[in-house]
Amino acid sequence: MNTELIYLNVREAWERIIACIANRGASNAFNPPASSDQISSLESTLGMSLPHSLIAFLKCQNGCKDYSDQLIVGIPFFSTAEIEEEWSCNCEANEESESVSGDTKLSNLWWHKQCVPLAGSDGDCVCIDSKSNCIYSHNHGMGGLSGPSFPSLVEWLAGLADRIESGQGEIVDGKLTAEHW
Repeated sequence: MNTELIYLNVREAWERIIACIANRGASNAFNPPASSDQISSLESTLGMSLPHSLIAFLKCQNGCKDYSDQLIVGIPFFSTAEIEEEWSCNCEANEESESVSGDTKLSNLWWHKQCVPLAGSDGDCVCIDSKSNCIYSHNHGMGGLSGPSFPSLVEWLAGLADRIESGQGEIVDGKLTAEHW
């Protein structure tokens, strides 16, 4: 998929999510889009180029305003600063995050530095593999990485939009709640 199409698909999915949530009575709890400088700084700190889909997503929003004001309970989207912090903590906690050798799969590891956290709480997160663009789950206390759960961030966001449009979750105190997203 070319870069322009990725940006359009991410924006479309995000606009569907925001429209559905607004139509269901929840408030917008997101920071303004990340700046090019914030994205460049994140890439520098992580030592890698971010996937185009993640850049497009950060240009839609730069995380939740704060965890108590998250729009979708259970998925506090990270800002560029929070991505950096979560990534650094996971890399420091996992001494084997430096390389994947042979046919080792990410789902067999606790963490790997090529994974970039997108959203989460309490050490658990949804992340994107910077090489394959697949979406993985990271469960801090239950063995680490699992997945891939989606082949791309575009498909994960579109799936989230589909679930919200179909009426899954309920609005409580201005926030969309659900067991699993």
